[in-house]
Amino acid sequence: MKMEKDWLLRCLGTLAVIVTISGNIPQIIKIYKTKKTEDISTSGLVLKMIGKIMMLIYACYFHLWELFAPHIISFLLTTIILVQKFYYKETQNNFIPLDHQDMRL
Repeated sequence: MKMEKDWLLRCLGTLAVIVTISGNIPQIIKIYKTKKTEDISTSGLVLKMIGKIMMLIYACYFHLWELFAPHIISFLLTTIILVQKFYYKETQNNFIPLDHQDMRL
């Protein structure tokens, strides 16, 4: 019974890791397609990254290697979103919209 319970909890933990990590992927794709990031909180992303760093330290200290890899991946995905935020903000600031009158021949 205990072995069956342990297996079930490990499956639940693995599923939680997959869901948590894959949660960032739709956001990355949407940002890439729309090139819009103004509604994403920079402070929220930074806090998320700090939390991941603390979890990495915790996992290393207690040798919880099953937590280490998912938090590295999640940290990298959050970093991608943060880089997209600054990159697209910079490119949007350099965009000069054309007036309809400027398009006349």
